[in-house]
Amino acid sequence: MKTKHTKGEWGITKRDRGDYIIMCPSEIGIHLALVHNYSDNNAEANAKLIAAAPENLQENIDNLVFLKTIEESLRLTDQFILLHECKARIKMTEKAIKKATE
Repeated sequence: MKTKHTKGEWGITKRDRGDYIIMCPSEIGIHLALVHNYSDNNAEANAKLIAAAPENLQENIDNLVFLKTIEESLRLTDQFILLHECKARIKMTEKAIKKATE
């Protein structure tokens, strides 16, 4: 699966006002997002979540490949209860990937 986001590990930098910049260190000078620090003080947590997005997407893609392999093995061995659970997890993973890429 080909993704369209900025490649590389994303990181965060705190600014003086308490806001956070999401950056891609491999792309010098590229700021991907700005997370404002409003009164709820969740800016750092929100920035970390955004910065982790590329890794989380790749993990979901890798998990989907693995789950589809397991699904085929379960189908061949008639393990229907596990097959049903595997199919449900495939659907959830596909939904997460679609949300992140479309």
